[in-house]
Amino acid sequence: MSGRLLSATTLKGEETFAFDPASNLLDPKAPRRPIHHPPPKLLDNLLRDYVGQHYTYDARGNLLERLDKGKKARFTWDLYDRLTRYEDDRLTADFAYDALGRRVAKYSKAHCPPSPGAGPAWIEQQQRTLNAQYDCGQNIYGWDGDTLAYETRYSDNPGERRLIHYFYEPGSFIPVAQTVENRSLSLVREPSHENGYHIDRDPLWQHQPVAKPFNAIAWYQCDHLGTPMELTDQRGEIAWSATYQAWGLAKEKRTDSAIRENIRNPLRFQGQYFDTETGLHYNRYRYYDPQVGRFISKDPIGFAGGLNVYAYAPNPVGWVDPFGLAKRGPVPGGQGPHNEVIAQWGREAT
Repeated sequence: MSGRLLSATTLKGEETFAFDPASNLLDPKAPRRPIHHPPPKLLDNLLRDYVGQHYTYDARGNLLERLDKGKKARFTWDLYDRLTRYEDDRLTADFAYDALGRRVAKYSKAHCPPSPGAGPAWIEQQQRTLNAQYDCGQNIYGWDGDTLAYETRYSDNPGERRLIHYFYEPGSFIPVAQTVENRSLSLVREPSHENGYHIDRDPLWQHQPVAKPFNAIAWYQCDHLGTPMELTDQRGEIAWSATYQAWGLAKEKRTDSAIRENIRNPLRFQGQYFDTETGLHYNRYRYYDPQVGRFISKDPIGFAGGLNVYAYAPNPVGWVDPFGLAKRGPVPGGQGPHNEVIAQWGREAT
């Protein structure tokens, strides 16, 4: 496959990359060892080691453990190869999905080490402090088809509650704006229907939502692929910005006003949502690791998405994969894939 990214120069410096013939990322700094035995004829395309990190997989090709500088992270999967739990020495995060495989909930909690002699009040305060430090809490997500429409954070602390709605360019995954409300979304309680179902008693049909004003609005400035670069607030000032490494690892900057107004941005490459707990990007059907530019599980559609079932794209400069299924690149006529993903899907990588 041509068009692989070999080097990138950003504000953070120069990055270099090396690949094997199957487009697997190689450690460019690894020493070249002589080959005493011929390579196996069948390769699994699994990334075992990269820049000091070691990876272990289960029999289905899902990432089980990640060892980085002596710190171990563990991953748990369900029978549908969906990530359901992440755990390391800092925290535990659990994930839930709807019948269509869209992630609808995330609950994370920091590990609070026991302290002999500490009272319940001190332990509770320490738990809150650690949760805030690692941005742990309970999030619910709502969808408009395959695009994330809103997320809400629930918390006993009113200052940590938020409801963020996302707005996109028509027929695309490119964000245009977000609105922020300093409250949690009110959920409708599910009835038991012990006396039989009747539509007149169904709270979903009878519920009358009331429009409420938002506390802040921010506008996205994206690059040619639809990756958010900046957020400007209602005053026209930059509230959030990011510098990216080649494969999407971001270094964020939030202003004091953005922190006060709860303006933040977890959106990354098209269709991706950054999880602070794991460092991964949720990419609809899979999870993407921006440190290595690969997915951590096999492609659900198999070889229909490409010969390498873990690869993201030949390069992140001209290609996108909003669903985590199949990369799409430039289309004839010189247009980019950013506005073709849903409408025409561009052309497949070959």
